[in-house]
Amino acid sequence: MDIKRNLAFSLMAILFFFSVSCSEREFLKEMPLDVYTLPNSFKSPDDIEMVITDLYKGTLIVYDGSEKNNYMFIGTDACMAPRNRSDQFKSGGAGSSRITPITQYVDLMWNTMYEIIKNANLILHVIDNINYSSGEEKAKHVAEAKFFRGFAYRNLANLYGNVPIVLDFIEKPKRDYTNAERSEVYAQAAEDLKFATENLPAINEVKAAGRVSKASAYHFLTEVYISLKRWQDAIDASDWVINKSGNFHLMTERFGRRTSVPNTNVFWDLFQRGNIDYQAGNKETIWALQINYGVPGGGSFIPFSAPGNLQHERALGPWYWFAKSPDGSSAFIGPTTQNGGRSGGFVAPTNHVKYDIWEGDWDNDIRNASCNLKRIYIADNPSSPYYGDTVNNFPKGPDTDTLLHIAPYWMKLTTPNDHPIEMINNPATGVVWATAGNTAHNWPMIRLAETYLLMAEAYLGDGNTHKAAEAINVVRNRAGATPVDESKIDIDYILDERLRELMFEEQRRMTLMRLGKWHERTTKYNPWSSPDKVETFWELLPIPQREFDSNTEGELKQNPGYVN
Repeated sequence: MDIKRNLAFSLMAILFFFSVSCSEREFLKEMPLDVYTLPNSFKSPDDIEMVITDLYKGTLIVYDGSEKNNYMFIGTDACMAPRNRSDQFKSGGAGSSRITPITQYVDLMWNTMYEIIKNANLILHVIDNINYSSGEEKAKHVAEAKFFRGFAYRNLANLYGNVPIVLDFIEKPKRDYTNAERSEVYAQAAEDLKFATENLPAINEVKAAGRVSKASAYHFLTEVYISLKRWQDAIDASDWVINKSGNFHLMTERFGRRTSVPNTNVFWDLFQRGNIDYQAGNKETIWALQINYGVPGGGSFIPFSAPGNLQHERALGPWYWFAKSPDGSSAFIGPTTQNGGRSGGFVAPTNHVKYDIWEGDWDNDIRNASCNLKRIYIADNPSSPYYGDTVNNFPKGPDTDTLLHIAPYWMKLTTPNDHPIEMINNPATGVVWATAGNTAHNWPMIRLAETYLLMAEAYLGDGNTHKAAEAINVVRNRAGATPVDESKIDIDYILDERLRELMFEEQRRMTLMRLGKWHERTTKYNPWSSPDKVETFWELLPIPQREFDSNTEGELKQNPGYVN
């Protein structure tokens, strides 16, 4: 009996142990209360709006004017790198090793554009599962996603040439990407942008300032058609924006804030705080990036590099306040609002931009007026023996050539005498804080003036120099410049006109590489980029090395000349 009792007790103990053990395992098992999946993460149009917001954020990353994006200007026919001559990738100097598949700047546009493509594909992947109040509302979201996907492929084709085309949302690792031909990438961009032209709202119907419209899509479609040599399609697309939309015209009369400031003009008005957006009365703005300075989540004062800030003033403006008198003393009391804030002098324009392009119209082209292009700096430090003298007149020596840094200042980059009060350290002198340097106004991504110049490109490609000259002269007439004769029209003339009208608004490297003119014009006009210092294959950027490291099952090809 004792044996039976002991056996029964043992069996009960074993059963208890296993029951407790199973209970503990169940207790320790993690049971999430919710799991994010595509079906339960995207249930309403508001969820799509959140992803669309990220598309705009991605655009801001590569168009914010910050130092990390200076390579779009430095190392071109327009700009050099005065603060760091050894940065040869930026300056276009010696040593092909300076532009390689592992150069960090090469990654930035690539990564950001494929992130935009991924998010656009995500929207297109889930949108059929969402209940919309109307088919029109759904079509607008699809169109916005396709606009940004087309915009991204336009950028990738311009800079990198043959790149992979991804049209599906990738839910698991993929390692077999292959290059598409550059013409195919442009064709995909055109297809997406064409859909956007048909389904985006007109600019006077967008939900908010800064949202893209039909005109935004038609503008980029014009450019992509030019890249495909579809000249008549490009002419028609630009004509829709200029003539058929009925929404836009070049501003020829003073408007907006600060028209009472003396010695200013309508071109100056275009870039004043509060004047940038179409909704603010600027009828030539087709698309403007929204900085929303002072609004939670938007741009702010501290620091200039905070997310959401534009940094054109800091990164692209000249280092005027660093200037020393010939005796070594500071010529300026510091960076001041009246001189353009706390610019950093990371770029310097070439002589071609400073002087050559203005020849013949120096005094009458309002884009070269002192309110738009500051050339004269007066030493304002009372302790300097050169106080009150023009810096340009300082005697020069090996250590006092300040003009390398005190280059002409495009005032569109800053807010002269109009910096937000929190940026100003000393209201009596105008000195701004050391943490200033961000640009406190929205930024024009597309202006109608550029659409006219694209129309001129299309007419030139189609062999009609007369109509090309007509389009250019609309822009020049507003500027008060001498009309150009059609006999002078070629692609180089149009590129010079883009410098006069769009300096720092266009990403210059993007334009030159789109046209295959980077090497030719950079070696011609940039003294730090002579033919013996730059490679012809730099006409395209290399595909980042990381893509080859992870693409183990595909046959991704590097651009000619580069070594992985």
